Amino acid sequence: MIVERRLEKIRGEVLKLHDLAKRSVSICLEGLKGSDEIRKELEKLEINADLIHSDVDYDCVTLIALFQPVARDLLV
Repeated sequence: MIVERRLEKIRGEVLKLHDLAKRSVSICLEGLKGSDEIRKELEKLEINADLIHSDVDYDCVTLIALFQPVARDLLV
């Protein structure tokens, strides 16, 4: 079904975002040493995370707008 496919896509994007956040924390801990290379890597991760976050927001809003239930759909 379309809804399940869209939800699975959103789930995958959220998992990517989670992985990026974990990597960012790990790199931040290394970055406490003050390396410019680490700072640049963090900037790249942040940009990537922002893009994924925007995609997730858009996908969620689109999913809700297209498939939101109306009162008659909820009747048993």
